[in-house]
Amino acid sequence: RWNSVLAEIERGIQLRLAINLWVEQLDSGTTGKKKAAAQRKKKQLFLSLEDWDLLETLVEVLTEFRDITLQLSREDIPTISMLLPFYKAMERHLKTQITKHCTSSRNDSTLRRALCQGAEKLEKHFQIALRSDYILLGAVLHPSIRIAYFEAQDLWPVEIAQRAKGALVQMYTKYASIRDSNSSQAGNNSDTVQSQHTPSAAPPAKTNTFAHAIKAAANANSAQVGEVMTETDKYINGFYPLPHTESDRSLLWWKV
Repeated sequence: RWNSVLAEIERGIQLRLAINLWVEQLDSGTTGKKKAAAQRKKKQLFLSLEDWDLLETLVEVLTEFRDITLQLSREDIPTISMLLPFYKAMERHLKTQITKHCTSSRNDSTLRRALCQGAEKLEKHFQIALRSDYILLGAVLHPSIRIAYFEAQDLWPVEIAQRAKGALVQMYTKYASIRDSNSSQAGNNSDTVQSQHTPSAAPPAKTNTFAHAIKAAANANSAQVGEVMTETDKYINGFYPLPHTESDRSLLWWKV
C-alpha cells in the first residue's frame, strides 16, 4: 500500500508548481455561490510550504520500504535469506528518521506518532522472525551472509551468531548422516577433504538494495583455502566467498 502512496506523493511533488497554480485559480472568474464554493474547495486543497516539506519527508521515509518491498517481491531469487537483513535495515532506517525528524523544532506530532508506531510494529514482527530457526538458517545459508553478518555486535546480540552456528552445524550433521548412510561413496565425501575448486564469478547484481543491507559481512568472509577443517567450518570461515555485490547469485554459487 505504501508503494502506491509513495508514487502519488512523488508525482505530486513533480507537479508542485502546476498544482499550486491550479488551486490558486480555482475561484477565478466566479461570483456569488459558485465563488464561495470554489473558495471553500481552494481552502481544502491549499498546500502550505510546511505541507510540501512534510510530503518531501514522507518520500524520504517511504523510499526504503518501497525498495525492500520490490526486492522481496522478486520471483527470480530466494528471498528468505533477505528477511532478517531487511528487518534490520528497516529498523535502523526508522530510528534514523525518528532522530532526524522528531527532535526538530517543527511540531510534526502526527509524523512523530506515525514513525514511533511504525517502529513498534516493526519490532514486534522482527522478534517473531528472529525466533524462527528456518528464517535464521535461510540467512546463514546465503554465501554472502553466513555467520559473519550476525557477528557484527553493533547490529546483533552475541547469542544470535551463536544460535545461527549451532543451527547450521545441527542441520549439516543431520543431512550428512543421511547422505552417508545412503551412499556407497561415503568415504569419498569425507568432511575433511580439501578442495581447490572455486566457484566461477557471477555477473553483478542489477540492484544493490540487498547488497547494501548485508555489506557489514563483506569483509568478514575472506578466509583462505588450505587449512584442514570440517565443511561447516569452511563455510563459516568464508571459503569461496560470494561478494556482497553479487548477492543475487546465491543459487548459482550453490550449484557450482
